[in-house]
Amino acid sequence: SWVRKGLEAYLTVLVEAMWPKERIYDAYLNLVDWGNGNFGAEAAAESYFGVSASELTRTEAARLATILPSPDKWNAAHPGHYVAKRSKVVRGRATEVRRDRLDRCVR
Repeated sequence: SWVRKGLEAYLTVLVEAMWPKERIYDAYLNLVDWGNGNFGAEAAAESYFGVSASELTRTEAARLATILPSPDKWNAAHPGHYVAKRSKVVRGRATEVRRDRLDRCVR
C-alpha cells in the first residue's frame, strides 16, 4: 500500500542517517531470508556449502547473492542455468568494484 511504502521510505532515510553503509549491509546480510529456513549469511553459508560465511569462495558468495531475489526458487549449492550464468556476472562486477576501488563506502 502507499502508506506502507511511505513508512518504508521514512525508515530508510532514518536508518541511512543513523548508520554507516557498512552497518546497513551487515544488518541486511544477517537478517535476510536465504531460503530453506536460513536467516543470515552465516546460516546460508553453512547450509548450502558447509562452511562459515568468512570461508566462502568468491563463486559461492556470488551464488548466494544471485539467489536472494527468490531463495526458495533457486539453489546456490546446485545452481541451475540462471544461477550459474547470473553468478558469473555478479563475480565479474564485484571484480570491477574492487579493481576500480568503488567499494570504499564499505571499508
